[in-house]
Amino acid sequence: MKLERNPPIEILYMASIYRSHYIYDLAIKMLRELIEMNAKSSAPDYTWVAIAQYNLAEVYSDQGNFILAKEMYKQAAESWCKVRPRSPDSMMWYSAALLGLQKHTDRLIEEAHLSREREDTA
Repeated sequence: MKLERNPPIEILYMASIYRSHYIYDLAIKMLRELIEMNAKSSAPDYTWVAIAQYNLAEVYSDQGNFILAKEMYKQAAESWCKVRPRSPDSMMWYSAALLGLQKHTDRLIEEAHLSREREDTA
């Protein structure tokens, strides 16, 4: 499928369908291609770049890859600020995303500690 023939909204929609069906590799591929297509454009649309980066971060988060997710959220915030004014209102999603990642990370750390405690008592 030639993605460049599709409007960004359709690519995002298709990637969201793959994500909702846990077909992460195809969702990641489509989102990366959307980001790359915009980067190669003579006039990149950073709104679409930011939205695709945010969605890619969400996929990484779904996979438990919180390091990549955090970096992609950061890139999405930087792209977003290229087209939107920096204000608390426009950056709330970034703060919420980082808080969500922190919660997931804390849960994983707690699970690792519990697993280690079980191994030590066994």
